Amino acid sequence: LPTGDEGDWHSTSRVDPVTGESYPEIEPALLSWNSPKGWCPFCHGYGRIYDKQKDQLPDNGIWWKLADGDTCPECKGDRLNHISRNIVLYGPKGNRFSLPEALRLSPSGIIAFLKGLKVEKKQKPIMDAILPGILERLGFMEKVGLDYLSLDRETSSLSGGEAQRIRLASQLGSNLSGVLYVLDEPSIGLHPVDNQRLIESLRELQARGNSLIVVEHDLETIMQADYLIDIGPGAGQKGGEIVGMGTPSKMMGNKASPTGALLKKGFDHPIRGKWRKVPPKADPAWLRLRGVNFRNLSNLSVEFPMNGITVCCGVSGSGKSSLVRGVLLRGVKESIAANKRIIRNKTCRITNGNFFHRAIEVTQKPIGKTPRSTPATYLGVWDRIRTMIASLPEAKAKGLLPSDFSFNLKGGRCEVCKGAGTIKMEMNFLPNSYVPCDECGGKRYREEMLKLGWKGKNIAEILAFTFEEASSFFKFDHFLESTFSLMVETGLGYLKLGQPSPTLSGGEAQRLKLAAELATGIDKGKHGYRAVKKPNLYVLEEPTIGLHPSDTQRLIQLLHRLVEEKNTVIVIEHDVEVIAEADYLIELGPEGGKGGGKILHRGTVLQALSNKRCRTAPFLKGVITKPKNV
Repeated sequence: LPTGDEGDWHSTSRVDPVTGESYPEIEPALLSWNSPKGWCPFCHGYGRIYDKQKDQLPDNGIWWKLADGDTCPECKGDRLNHISRNIVLYGPKGNRFSLPEALRLSPSGIIAFLKGLKVEKKQKPIMDAILPGILERLGFMEKVGLDYLSLDRETSSLSGGEAQRIRLASQLGSNLSGVLYVLDEPSIGLHPVDNQRLIESLRELQARGNSLIVVEHDLETIMQADYLIDIGPGAGQKGGEIVGMGTPSKMMGNKASPTGALLKKGFDHPIRGKWRKVPPKADPAWLRLRGVNFRNLSNLSVEFPMNGITVCCGVSGSGKSSLVRGVLLRGVKESIAANKRIIRNKTCRITNGNFFHRAIEVTQKPIGKTPRSTPATYLGVWDRIRTMIASLPEAKAKGLLPSDFSFNLKGGRCEVCKGAGTIKMEMNFLPNSYVPCDECGGKRYREEMLKLGWKGKNIAEILAFTFEEASSFFKFDHFLESTFSLMVETGLGYLKLGQPSPTLSGGEAQRLKLAAELATGIDKGKHGYRAVKKPNLYVLEEPTIGLHPSDTQRLIQLLHRLVEEKNTVIVIEHDVEVIAEADYLIELGPEGGKGGGKILHRGTVLQALSNKRCRTAPFLKGVITKPKNV
């Protein structure tokens, strides 16, 4: 080297010859934010700093200045440490991406990059063995309409339809044959447009030599079946029988099959004979959002009429959940808390949010996590029943109180199972199992309490009533009979009062919550309904999940009951049977992600039928055969 020129030193090993710093050998764990080898040492791979982490993070004092959930200032949300963030792959046209940069691409962007990957000759056999499986899965994401999603998208921000199809891509993306696939309601969360693409993908799987068994309620998907098995005829104790088997056309002629009847005829819309009138835009009875900016919604303005059913529809990822749950629901809750007619927050300006008493999101989350939780306790009827039994002369003579008839308190309950009726069995490497209590035989109570009866039925026998049986048994009590009748109306008459809550499906839990809301309006002391000072806002996201079309019809009637009591209902939905019942319809689109977030339609269902931009309209035409006057 010329005198005075130090030059650049390079090393053939992973050691800096100047500083002596060594670098680890590249391995999968180094590129995993779930491994200490790969994660950012400051946020531990979360990409964000949460309050619960701050005591365990290095240099604690720095993090206390950040709000809960703020992006990690060290890795800028990339989750990986400094070395891992600087491992790159080279692609076509000189492009190079680190793992976080690659994950910010859409599936089509990553496919284009990986197909042009530049590697050394000796590495090509490894790449050829790995790449086809990755491309297959990414290709499946495109086929089911998820091309707009970046792979680093937080799962908490995904809609129900997006999450369902990602799970499908994971399971179905491999190029296998001779496999039996069992799918449980794959149409969940899919717009009819997306459902068509899903059916095509399932047919492609079949064409490869695979067999598919699908548990499904969606009539469109059912019609695509080569062979149908219909189980019923009812639910619970009234079900469990094979009512029909054969092709869809054969099932349509089966008079014993409820599904066949719906495949043949469906049901008329609107169910009530007419839609509610939408107030003029100048009328104050509108919930108004202005300047909405949230996720893929940009400077959007939209109104929701009060005292009616508004359905928000559109393809998956179009921005429905962002608009209704992320902006409107949060804004109304803030308005109620502040008791202000107009408020501004980070996402929009909202007017008339304080019109409501409560803003309630009715989800399919379980109503209880232990066997101690039951539909009777959730509905608030159990206290009344316990008080009745405690008023019996025999109970008074023994000095028994209503609390003695509680299976959650000491007194009359069985102390072996602590009133649960079951004993939890700890299972190594398996989920916990529950077996009936040997002492009480699953009845929850001591023998002494079981000797007391109301109209010939003891406390355990009343708990074992179905809601249909309870409705008849308690006809003498207005509140109980009305509450139990509500459950029968919603199609849940087969559930038992004392059925453990964890055994309820998501759809059953959601309808139970709606029935409970209606039950709050029943006057416990008089034969009527209590006057409510302010109405409520109810928000539901895809309430038809897990529902047979006949149950969907009952759900629709339940939503109408809520509106008849002066409440406002907003539903995010893809099911055309529910969409057809909307008094007001808002459709977002035209695509998902960056291609969405635009209003394609706002108006009545009949106006949607003539709106060429409305992607739901062609499917609505199939269920609204005789449009009626508004």
